[in-house]
Amino acid sequence: MEATLSFRKSVDSDPVNSAWRRKHRDLLARCGIPDKAIESDKSLTYLLLHGDDELGTGWTLKWISRQQAAELLCFLAQELPNTTGYELVSQLRRYLGEDVHDR
Repeated sequence: MEATLSFRKSVDSDPVNSAWRRKHRDLLARCGIPDKAIESDKSLTYLLLHGDDELGTGWTLKWISRQQAAELLCFLAQELPNTTGYELVSQLRRYLGEDVHDR
């Protein structure tokens, strides 16, 4: 019988996971993400995927400063191995004047 090795990504590093959300709560709050969005996996996932939380807290990028946006973008770029599908990342890049096609 042949042994098979598998690798499973740590759930702590997945942004749709409660552990990831709790681990990074302070940084997300410092970057202007509302507590109500941070408290819920569903709300935070929606915000990351859609780039806003207009149906929940009403949060949009207009709520944060350029400094907060830059910190949040840097953090997400480090945390997400592939940012495809995360509209918040694309919106942050546009907000900061970065060319989204260079990524």
